[in-house]
Amino acid sequence: MSERVWVQITAGQVVNGYVKPKSNLIETLANGTERKFSDLSDHVEVVSIPFAESIMLFKYDNSAETETVKTVDSFTSAGVDSKGLNRWWDFESGDKYQNVYDDDDNIIGIEKV
Repeated sequence: MSERVWVQITAGQVVNGYVKPKSNLIETLANGTERKFSDLSDHVEVVSIPFAESIMLFKYDNSAETETVKTVDSFTSAGVDSKGLNRWWDFESGDKYQNVYDDDDNIIGIEKV
C-alpha cells in the first residue's frame, strides 16, 4: 500500500491535493463496515507523488481512461492567458477563467473562457 498515491478532486473536478496513505483502510465503523481509501469518490489514484504535484490545479476527466491508476491523459491544464499568466479552473463549477486587462495591461477583472 505504501506506494499508492491519490489526488483529491473538487466538485468541479479540479485536483487540489494529494495523499499517500499508510493503509487502504481508513476505519472500521461500529457496524463492521470498512471505509477504504480506494472507495472514496473524491480521490483518484495516480502513479507517484511527483506526478501528483505536477497536475495540481489541473482538471480531471473521468472518462479519459478506464485504468484504475490515472495518467496525464486524464488531466488538463488551464493554460495561460495572452499575457502569460495562469488561467484557472473554478473548484466548484469546473469552468475555466482568466484575467481581463485594460489598454495598459492592468488586470481589471476576470472572465470565463
